[in-house]
Order: sequence, then C-alpha cells, then structure tokens
Amino acid sequence: MKKINLFIAKTPLQLFNCIEAKNRFHQDETNILFYQYQRNIDKLQIENMLNSNEWSEVIPYPLSPLKRLFFPFFLKKIIVNYHDQIDHCYFGAYNSIISYLINNLKPLKFFIIDDGVKTIKISELIKDKKLDKKGVFRSLRDKLMNSSRNYIYNAKFFTIYDEIKIFVPKKVIKNDYRAFKTHISNIEKENIIYFIGTNLLERSIRSKEIFESELEKVILYYQEKNQKIIYVLHRYEEIEYMEILSKKYGFESVKFDNIIEVELLKRGTIPMGVASFASTAVETIDMIYGVNATIFELHNDGIFSKYQIIFQKLYDNFQSKGVKVIKL
Repeated sequence: MKKINLFIAKTPLQLFNCIEAKNRFHQDETNILFYQYQRNIDKLQIENMLNSNEWSEVIPYPLSPLKRLFFPFFLKKIIVNYHDQIDHCYFGAYNSIISYLINNLKPLKFFIIDDGVKTIKISELIKDKKLDKKGVFRSLRDKLMNSSRNYIYNAKFFTIYDEIKIFVPKKVIKNDYRAFKTHISNIEKENIIYFIGTNLLERSIRSKEIFESELEKVILYYQEKNQKIIYVLHRYEEIEYMEILSKKYGFESVKFDNIIEVELLKRGTIPMGVASFASTAVETIDMIYGVNATIFELHNDGIFSKYQIIFQKLYDNFQSKGVKVIKL
C-alpha cells in the first residue's frame, strides 16, 4: 500500500516549499494538497504553481466567513476519507482550521516548511513552550473543537534557516532546493537590480510618507551607480500607488503572477542583484540562482514599536549570513 502524505499551504511560498518536499522525498507516493486562501491574488499565485497531475487530490479551502465559522462541517469529508491514513504531514502555518484538520487526521509524522521569518519565530515558540499561551476562552474552545497546537511540538523543520538548529537541535532537515534546481538550465543574467517589495504599508511601517522617503533613498543609491532598478511588488501592494512613485522617482515597477523564485525560471533570466527592505526572498533567490543580495535597513522610528525588535532580529540575521546590509 502506497504511503499517503498531506501537504497544507496557506501562502504561495508555503506551496513552493511543499512542492520541494514532495519532489525530494515523496515521489511515486499518494500526495494530497490542502490549501487555504483569503484573497484572489493568493489563489492566483497558488494555482499558477499547481500541476494537477502531480497531486493525487487537490483540496482548495477559501477562507470565507461561512467556512471559518463552520469548518468542522466542511472538513468532515476529508477527515472521513483520510483518518488514520496520513504518514507525513507538511504545513507552514497553523490556525484553528488547520489544527482541527491535523488533530482529527492523526498523521504519523509532522514537518514545518518555510514561510519567511515566521518560521524562525515558530521554532522560538517551540523552544520556549509558548505555542499554547492564550486566554481561558481560547484554551476551552480549542479543547472542545480539538484544535490544540500540541502536535507542533512533535514536528521537524524542512527549512533553509540554519539558525533554527539553535532553538530545536536535531529537528532540522536542510532545504537546499535541490529538486527545484534540476529545472534550471541556460538561464541568462540581465544588468538590472530587482528590488523585492514587502507588505510594509499594511502591517509594519507608520505611514506612506515614511515608506516613500525610505524608497527614495534606495532609488538614489542605485541611480548614483547608474544601475537600473525594477521594483517587484509584493502580491498585496497597490499597483496604482507604486506607479505614482515610479513616475515621480524614475524607476520601473512590475507585479508578477508568480512568486519571484518561480517567475525567474519561467522568464529564463535573472537579475545581477536583488535587494529589499525585509523580504527573505533575497535568501532563496541567492540560494537557488546565486544572485547577490542586499538589504536596506529601515530606521526604527519609522516602524511600529511592536515590530521594531522583529526587524532588528531580521537585520542581524541577514548580517550573520553575510548578506550586505545598508543603513539608510
């Protein structure tokens, strides 16, 4: 009997890493994909990576209000079909829906795949045993709904981040993208810099004015070097706003229908360098394509206070890996 493996994705990057794990470890096995999405752009980028022939079953789960509230009903068929049959389970995030699904399917082995720096944070929470630090109401709800997160303590990491070994020794399997790299050949290098956007305005930075001021410094840095720069928008960034800035400061901007790691392969060309304020995609692009990476460090006073420590840890992490970090 073939092994059955479950892959759970909530973002395009998580799916990218699920595909890598599937192709590296589980060829010729029964592989099930369950993916959640809330926004249409998430769905688009996820579907652009999907080859239905590679999966035994693909189960999309839109996070509509109805499916958020009555998820036990909507997950019933999956649980009945695969209860006590899952060997390996890969996931990159957890919420009540994902935890309920995993706890009721009862996989034998658990693996956490990368989703940027959030993965490092999960490893810290595991080390400090703080995954279930929450109020009485949530604890009671999780107990009643069978959505406890305790299974995460038994998980290993399939990750590019060596520093996770500090928090969870002997639980790390290195992801070097060896399966994805087999598809790379005859790729050309262009004399451009891709500046990779992040979702700063929606979450971390205090205002559009601050963001514009910091971006202007980056543009001037490359213009002084007579270096062409293309701003690659994060999937949640506003195209209209970036078009205004690109006309004002004289640079190009583009929004891809794929995550950049996949887009470069499809285009058959790579930039001579990548840069960002905070995107960990610069690491994966360097690892996969050997493209030099640069990080531009944002000033602390422009970042909401609750995120300042997170950003500082991120910049320290980049520097410890030899990534060039420039203070604006």
